[in-house]
Amino acid sequence: MKDNYSSIDKAFLILENLAVPPYEKTAFEISEELKIHRSTVHRILNILIENKMVYQSPSSKKYSIGPGSYHIGAAYLYNHTSMEQIRIILEELAKEIKQSIGYAILLEDRILSLFELESYQPIQIGFKVGTYYPIHCGAYGKCIMAYYEPMID
Repeated sequence: MKDNYSSIDKAFLILENLAVPPYEKTAFEISEELKIHRSTVHRILNILIENKMVYQSPSSKKYSIGPGSYHIGAAYLYNHTSMEQIRIILEELAKEIKQSIGYAILLEDRILSLFELESYQPIQIGFKVGTYYPIHCGAYGKCIMAYYEPMID
């Protein structure tokens, strides 16, 4: 980890760390994975808990993403009026082809799954909304990269 990360950078790293499987971790696990001092992790986690961005299980004492994080993520989706149009188009298409279908976007060097509709077919997509995937893995990355036109400086 870079030495010059601000507290805000570290808070975002902690949130991103909790947004990947197994989706709940102890402060020690977060500290070890991110190479952030455990007292700093605890301090940031307490602030995130106060703001409902993180939740701590009373029984396991592990931390996970809280409802405040969901609220912000949902605001992103609902703020884009095109998401409702995308949902309608995907539902119509899924009904017509009777297959699982989804919508993802390219963010820098990763694919972000934004919407999923699973069919009742035995084989399903298995992508989770809000999850980042490497570009080279799966149909989303291959499809996006097939039509990708890099910016030329």
